Amino acid sequence: LCQENPTLLQGEKRQSPRKQCSIPAVISEKCDGKSWKCIIINLSTSSMQVILKNPPLENLIDNNFYILFALPNHEDPFFFSCYFVRVNFIHGECVVILNFECTEEDHQKLKKYLADKERSHTNKKK
Repeated sequence: LCQENPTLLQGEKRQSPRKQCSIPAVISEKCDGKSWKCIIINLSTSSMQVILKNPPLENLIDNNFYILFALPNHEDPFFFSCYFVRVNFIHGECVVILNFECTEEDHQKLKKYLADKERSHTNKKK
């Protein structure tokens, strides 16, 4: 049985499409607290794409970790438990896909931010 989801963008397979952004963040290992700076380049309500320079890939692949970041023009930072999905090397940088878990309150904040970002992007095109 195939159901159509009218909320999905044409050609988009994700239930929650990632939106382009540039948000500084810090990734930290759960077990020993080692941390690395990164940039979130795509964000949704359940996953993100981050760029790491010189990442310790064995640590990302083997461990779950945390990510800490703040959205532009928002007071409260987000602190999520994440897990590694995959990694791509593009132009000498490491692009890591992460899934994360968040509270319903944080989910709603992210959803609002992403909707506002989509509206402002759409208005700029007009």
